[in-house]
Amino acid sequence: MPRFAVHQVLVALVLLAAAASAQARPVALVGNFKDGTVTFVDEATWKPLGTLDVTPDGKTPQDPQQAAAYPALVQSKGVNYVQGLALSPDGRTLYVSRGYLGDVAAFDLASRRMLWRLQISGVRADHVALSPDGRRLFVSALTANKVQVIDTATHAFVGEFPTGDWAHVLELTPDGRSIVNGSLGNQLLPSAAPTNMQLTFADPRTLQVQRSFGFDAGVRPFAFSPDGGVAYVQFSYFNGFKAIDTRTGAVMKSVDLPVAGPAVGEPPSSYPNQAAHHGIVLSGDGRTICDAATVSDYVALVDRSSLRPTAMIAVGDQPADAATSSDGSDCLVTNRGPGAGGSSVSVISYARRREIARVPAGRGAQEIATGEVPDGVLTAAGFSLPAASGPRTVALTGRANGRRVALRRGDRVVIRLGANATTGYHWSTSRRPRRRVVRLVSSRYVPSKAAPGVAGAGGTQVVRLTATGRGTTTLALAYLSPGRPHTVGRRFRVTFRVR
Repeated sequence: MPRFAVHQVLVALVLLAAAASAQARPVALVGNFKDGTVTFVDEATWKPLGTLDVTPDGKTPQDPQQAAAYPALVQSKGVNYVQGLALSPDGRTLYVSRGYLGDVAAFDLASRRMLWRLQISGVRADHVALSPDGRRLFVSALTANKVQVIDTATHAFVGEFPTGDWAHVLELTPDGRSIVNGSLGNQLLPSAAPTNMQLTFADPRTLQVQRSFGFDAGVRPFAFSPDGGVAYVQFSYFNGFKAIDTRTGAVMKSVDLPVAGPAVGEPPSSYPNQAAHHGIVLSGDGRTICDAATVSDYVALVDRSSLRPTAMIAVGDQPADAATSSDGSDCLVTNRGPGAGGSSVSVISYARRREIARVPAGRGAQEIATGEVPDGVLTAAGFSLPAASGPRTVALTGRANGRRVALRRGDRVVIRLGANATTGYHWSTSRRPRRRVVRLVSSRYVPSKAAPGVAGAGGTQVVRLTATGRGTTTLALAYLSPGRPHTVGRRFRVTFRVR
């Protein structure tokens, strides 16, 4: 073969290898707190791809002070090797808060190697959240009553902000302007003793506390409405959730859900860790709330507009956390208990209102996160990849702002953003995607059914797109005020990678 032809073949092989490495697939990551592993689940087939050991340095703390307290912690609370998970935007690095080991560790997925670890304040590294650009990792230092912030490039602490007692769940608001912590209250105090149980809103850049709202029960998982105006919050001992106004902290409505199964006749004082319900998310289109009833072994699907349940679905033992699939169509609920159906993930279809798959995981399957990991990374890590399925419909909300979304040719994308067109504000396309990669099909405002035409009533901007060919392209939208010059109230930007 002529030298030039050989060179062309080599170049083609390199390009093909690079393309394969760049292709990414949606995966669910399940933290198994008893095993100290993370199970990777392929979202196209709902089959486990394999597991990653996130305690390669051993099952005891590396910090001497933490090691001294560890036997008493384990005797009192049991082991907890995985409490929080976050995946870097490029899908190559996994961050894990390792519970009673008292630290946060970063892992290179391709090599399975631990890159670094940092000991946090207090005795438990709790939930984590990652900034959309992947530069800042927020971690709740449970008993230190604060959130600590890590620069992921230098893997050093760069700041913190105070919370209520026993900092727990962390979420970013849909517009990214606040990092929000929910605190449990000190569970070691007598039941009547005063303790701070609150939602704390802080600026994710300056770390200044913006506002906080106190409650009479510990704050459990919470999820935001697409416009961020409402938080749907689970509370200690409460069977259901409450809709909270995020501007005032007022309870807008309490949603009481049934006590069922093993919880019937059980006194609330015996609820595991005081959590009646633990795990709540919204569907990709923002229309349905998925609520995990931990003590009752079911998942409730609740219509967000009426706050009435539309389905009660039996799942495994002790459903403990929830996430929405990358395409927005399914609710993923971990079952952490040792009983029937435990150590698994229930896949609940929002549209069909039933469990469509039960995926085995490790012991104590608890924390769950979703993201996109390059095929080349998964292959290098030793995972066997199934073949891709047909076209999907990917549903996105304001929470996707700043994200990179992996698509396949033929996939359809539906974006729903909160809007108030009756006041003159409107979403405008500031950057159109390249048509040969992603075609913008339509963008229209849908008024609220509850109060059509009423000034100030909320509605939804619905943007539809179709993936047409390989490549990378960006859609950018701006929420503009009436009159000229326009004031930009919010921005939304998402980058699509089509393979």
